[in-house]
Amino acid sequence: MKYIIAIISFCLAYQLQAQTTLSVTERIQLYEKEIAEGQVDELKMLKNYIDLITLCSPIDMGKTYRYFREAVAYAQEKDQLDWESAYWRRIAEVYQDLGKSDSSYYCIDKAITLIKGKGFDYEQCANYQVQGGAFFAGYEYEKALDAYLKALELNEKDKSQKVAAQQNILNNLGIEASTYSMIADIYVKLLNYDKAIDYLLRAKKIMDDNPTERIAFVYFTIELNGMLASMYTTTKQPDKALPLLQKSYEMAVEKELVPEIVLALCRLSNFYYTERKDYQQAFTFAREAQEISEKTSMPNLISSAEKSLTKACFGLKDYKTACRYAELVLAHVEKEDWENLYDIYGYLIMMYALSGDIAQSEAYLTKYNEAVSNLSDANLHNSLQEMEVKYDVQQKELEIVRQQSELDRQRTKQYVYIGGLILASILLLLFIYIANLRNKRNKILVESNATKDKFFSLISHDLKNPAIAQRDALQQLIAHAGEWDTESLSQYYEELLISADGQVELLYNLLNWAQVQTGRMPYAPTQFDLVFELRSDMALAKNMADRKGISLDLQMPETAIVTGDRHMLTTVVRNLLTNAVKFTDNGGKVHLEIQPEANDRYRISVVDTGTGMSREQLENLFHIGHQRSRTGTVGESGSGLGLNVCRELIEKHGSTIHVQSEIGKGSRFWFVLHNTPKHRNSTH
Repeated sequence: MKYIIAIISFCLAYQLQAQTTLSVTERIQLYEKEIAEGQVDELKMLKNYIDLITLCSPIDMGKTYRYFREAVAYAQEKDQLDWESAYWRRIAEVYQDLGKSDSSYYCIDKAITLIKGKGFDYEQCANYQVQGGAFFAGYEYEKALDAYLKALELNEKDKSQKVAAQQNILNNLGIEASTYSMIADIYVKLLNYDKAIDYLLRAKKIMDDNPTERIAFVYFTIELNGMLASMYTTTKQPDKALPLLQKSYEMAVEKELVPEIVLALCRLSNFYYTERKDYQQAFTFAREAQEISEKTSMPNLISSAEKSLTKACFGLKDYKTACRYAELVLAHVEKEDWENLYDIYGYLIMMYALSGDIAQSEAYLTKYNEAVSNLSDANLHNSLQEMEVKYDVQQKELEIVRQQSELDRQRTKQYVYIGGLILASILLLLFIYIANLRNKRNKILVESNATKDKFFSLISHDLKNPAIAQRDALQQLIAHAGEWDTESLSQYYEELLISADGQVELLYNLLNWAQVQTGRMPYAPTQFDLVFELRSDMALAKNMADRKGISLDLQMPETAIVTGDRHMLTTVVRNLLTNAVKFTDNGGKVHLEIQPEANDRYRISVVDTGTGMSREQLENLFHIGHQRSRTGTVGESGSGLGLNVCRELIEKHGSTIHVQSEIGKGSRFWFVLHNTPKHRNSTH
């Protein structure tokens, strides 16, 4: 939804600029003059401040903060609580755009607190929407959903009061529709596309049933159609997507909304490129989008059109023209927009290779690798650094213990000589005890270092191998691009996808393990329906199983209410399922069962018909540093780290993971959940 809001804001700004001869700078100067000279009434002053905060934020943060402070002081002077809250809400959005999440949380909490219980229900709806957006940006989806539901509840209350008073409820309908689309965003992130589509359809029905000429509502309807079309293409329903894309284009043309015309043409071009493979039609739409965008002098619109042209020309095998458009995109893309750079570099590698310019292809391969590197998860990097620091501190502490033990030994020798023969036997026993203690501590130190070194060596090896495989596959693709047929190319693309999937899985497991080790994954138990959560979280395992032709069987009751950490438990089951699929041959079976037991307990089991494990492998299964990397049945990488994450997360719930396995006969993993956890570790 943040993307939709950004698009609408961008388009409204363009529309306003088209309707007035004043530039942004001139408008800022006009509002400043009106405020300084007091030429306007109170309401206009309040509006001027909100406009100044909005206009200044992209170009001058110093002025933004200054006008925010002035605005709050003016609202307090005039006893305008709702406007004061609106200023705090707007500055929260500014902080969110800057990536300052803590400041954004503080400001939106301030906005909510100011008018809580004061009767400003409509204004509070907007506050909860922004709070939900802040939580969404911070990946706290449960909190975001809670904020959006509060917005809907207050909006319904305000709407009912206005209906009773025969007042206009159009703004309330807009709040309701936009909140539904925000909730849809959450379900998109959770890969629950059916629910996302359901909420988008609710929003669309509101807009369709209440047509209006308000420009913001028109923009929202167009973007809503685009979002719904994207969901339909994602869920393999292209016939439902195309009418929505065409409707968006027709609405934009009818209202002469230039930015939306360009974006609608780009969406149509991408649809025909991806879903219809009609590259000529894709080129026609993209070319029209480019011609219109160049008249706007807006880099974002121009680069969107050029990117669509790049894809269309690539589909038409006009690689020279495609390269030219891709180079134009690079001229408009920001230097650190790694996601866009990664996409364009990928096209340039293939296009220059296919057109015979191997030198250029290799040059972009280097840039592509740089983009991949910069797309790595910064939080993962920080967590790994913290783990290194933690191990170093442990090593130093154990060294201090060793030195202290040595000093104690020296003192003991002196006491033996001074105390004489009577105390000799006692001191000797004490010396032996201390020596044993020292040896044990030294052994702990050595084992800790060896385990750490072996663990990081293992992880380094498993992180490096997929990257090397991807590089080798790309080099082969470059070297033989003009020689191979479609089947050979598809084989290499499949190898690249398998390698990338393995690397992503390892990174997620490593991030989870690092968060547990550094205390960044707190245990937060709640009562919830485990069956509902698992059905919503099956996409990854199902995709892997479908790719290998594996039957994924689910045997679960309608509900299973448990007490535990929702995120931890879904992570455990997801890891066990993907692990089972990884080590099961094509055409095999994987079975997930949730079985009720006595005393409100549930047994969760994952059973597969895979390769199984030897006795030695079972003994070392949950010991960091003792496992050996294993590959899946079709070459998937496996470090064993995911199982260690599972063990530690289940132990936090006072339970244990059990394993039964035999070579060639598959494996069975299970654990028991209690309605109330018996025990958990506060720290690890």
